[in-house]
Amino acid sequence: MILTLKNFLSAEDCDHMVSVLNALEWQGDKNDEPEYNELIKKHRQLGAEDSPLVNKYSSALTEKVSSYAPITRATQQQAIKPFQFNCYKDGDSYERHSDAAFMGSTPRPMRTDYTLGVFLTDNYEGGDLVLEYPSGLVERIRGTKGSLICYNCGVLHRVEPVTQGERIMGIGWIESKFRNQEEREIAVSVETLYDSLRTEKGLDHPHTQELNSIYHNLCRRWQNT
Repeated sequence: MILTLKNFLSAEDCDHMVSVLNALEWQGDKNDEPEYNELIKKHRQLGAEDSPLVNKYSSALTEKVSSYAPITRATQQQAIKPFQFNCYKDGDSYERHSDAAFMGSTPRPMRTDYTLGVFLTDNYEGGDLVLEYPSGLVERIRGTKGSLICYNCGVLHRVEPVTQGERIMGIGWIESKFRNQEEREIAVSVETLYDSLRTEKGLDHPHTQELNSIYHNLCRRWQNT
């Protein structure tokens, strides 16, 4: 699944955020493995722990995503990891990799089911996000300023070298209510159909309530414990 939303943030909000982030000191070598930093992760980043201002923007993006129905519905969101910010310039890249299956530790490690990316700049050359699926399909993604992309974790992907300008993004991860992708998709279909039936027939219609019951019974059967 790939979900793309244009104008998730305004251009003005993006420009303001970028100006503040660039006034801070971008950090490198965030990964615990020196070899990974040398061979794979060749960019700079800022996390919520690096500055109160970064924490402010991280919290704002996390809250906006958590309350945005198209995302929470499509992912069946249960938890979200606070956003961090990545900066690519002067040949920076992120070589072919897959995101970690679990991140964080409090109150428990969070399983990563979806990756979120908010494009804060678009005036750069290079820097395409390339997704490589097991089927052999290769997809290139280049978002406009203020757009959001959401895609399944576990897909091998890379960010090609940025040859000119700055590629600055907010990055987050979502844990779904459902571990299994097929169950996730069924739950989305049932909940979407429930909304349509509620609009057409009304909340108190027997079929609306029956479908609502089916959705919650699926949650009881499949949802993470």
